[in-house]
Amino acid sequence: MLLKFTVKNYRSFRNASTLDMIASNEQRFRSRLPKIKKRYDVTLTPVAAIFGANAAGKSNFIEALQDLKDVLIRPLQHGKLLPYTPFLMDKNTREQPTEFEILFFYRDKIYEYKISYHARAIVTESLVEHLSRSEHLLFSRQGADVKVGEKIENEILNVHLQGVPDNVALPAYFASMKEVDAEWWRKIVIPYRWIHSSAMIGSHFFADGKPISVPYIEISEDILKKIDIGVSGFDRTRVEWESLRIAESDKELVLRSLLTEQTQRVVLEMNGKRFEAFIADDGEIAVEETRLVHHGTDDDYVLEWSQESEGTRIVIRLLFLFALLSLPRVNVVLLIDELDRSFHTELSRALIDGFLSNCSPDSRAQLIFTTHDLLLLDPDRFRRDEMWVVEKNLEGSSSMISIAEYNTGRKGADLRKAYLAGRFGGVPSIDPLDFSELPSDLSVV
Repeated sequence: MLLKFTVKNYRSFRNASTLDMIASNEQRFRSRLPKIKKRYDVTLTPVAAIFGANAAGKSNFIEALQDLKDVLIRPLQHGKLLPYTPFLMDKNTREQPTEFEILFFYRDKIYEYKISYHARAIVTESLVEHLSRSEHLLFSRQGADVKVGEKIENEILNVHLQGVPDNVALPAYFASMKEVDAEWWRKIVIPYRWIHSSAMIGSHFFADGKPISVPYIEISEDILKKIDIGVSGFDRTRVEWESLRIAESDKELVLRSLLTEQTQRVVLEMNGKRFEAFIADDGEIAVEETRLVHHGTDDDYVLEWSQESEGTRIVIRLLFLFALLSLPRVNVVLLIDELDRSFHTELSRALIDGFLSNCSPDSRAQLIFTTHDLLLLDPDRFRRDEMWVVEKNLEGSSSMISIAEYNTGRKGADLRKAYLAGRFGGVPSIDPLDFSELPSDLSVV
C-alpha cells in the first residue's frame, strides 16, 4: 500500500509536494479505512480524489509515479537517458535533479525509498526499512559511491555493486539479474517488486499495441445492465498468436507475464481491436479477439472495438480495473487520470461507491484519481483527508493541498461553494473572452 509520495522539481512541481494517504483523526467513514495492525498500528485512506483547474498539474502528479515506475522496472543501458523533466520556469531548477520519495507497505513492513537524478545519472538513492520503534538503512548511494547497511552487508553484493551503471537504479539493476537466494538481494529489490506488482497507472493503460497484464475477472451481465451503456455481453473469437504484429520486446513481456502468473490475461489494444492473451488448458498461449454484444431492435449485434464510442471503451476498461480493486486482499494502487472523462457523474459515483463498499480494515487496495467533476467533491462520499486540490501559482509552480487543511462547512454544497470561491485554490480565474476585438475582415472557411 502507498503511504506517502513526494515529488520535487518535476514538470510543474518546483517545490516538494506530498500526497499523504495516512488517515487523520477524522471519524467519518472510519470503518472502511484499511489498517496496518501488526507492528505499526497505522490507518490509511483507500482513496484520494484530486481536483484542480486545467493545466494545474494534476496529470503531472500521476505522471510522476509513472516515471518512478519506469526508473525502477526498466533497467537502462549505458548512455540511455532517464525520464528527466525538471521545472523549467526557473533557471536554477533547470539543472537540478528531479526528486521522488515514496513510503510504502510491502509484506508486513514499511519501507522508504528516495531517488534523485539527472537525465544521465542517478545523483542520490536510498532505501530504509522502518520498524515500529527503529529503522534500518539498507543502502545509500551518492553518485558512484554506494554504502550498504549492516543488515545486508555481503562480499558478493559488494562485487556486484562495482558494475552498476550510473543511470540505473539499484533495485532495477539487481531485479534484472537472475534471482539470487539471499537476503541482501531480496531486500534491495523490494521497491522494484512493490511498484511492479502494486502500482497500476491508468493513464498509461491500453496505449496502442502495449500489453497490459491484468488478472482475469468475469464481468457479469447484471453489472453491464446496471451501467446502462447498451452492452449485454462479450463476444470472444480465437485468433492466432503469431498474427499479432507487436514488437518483439512486447511479445517477451506478454510471455513473461503469462508464464509467471497463469491466472492472468494480458490485454492488448491495437489497430482498432482488443485482444486477450492467456494460457489455454493445453498449456499453450492462446489469444482471443474481444468485442461487445449490443441489444438491437430485433436481435443481438456484435460491434468491432473501433466502432465503439470512446466513452464505452473507457467504461469497459475501468470495469475490469475496478473489479480488480474489489477482490479480497488484493494489494493494488490504481491511479487514473481524468476519471470522469467521456462519461456521466453517476457512472463515476457507481464505480467509486462499488469500490468503497468493499473497503475495510483488512482491505489493501487503493484508488487515486484526478477529476474536474465538482459533483464528486462530496463529503457524503469522501473524508476530507481523501479530497485533494492541485493549484498552480503565478510563477507556474504546482502544489498539492488536502481539503482537510481547511475549515469549511460539512455539506457538499458548502464544500463546492468554497472551492468555486477559490478557498482551496485550484480554480482558474478567467474573465469573459471578448471575441468582438477580432479582425472583421477574416475570411470564413
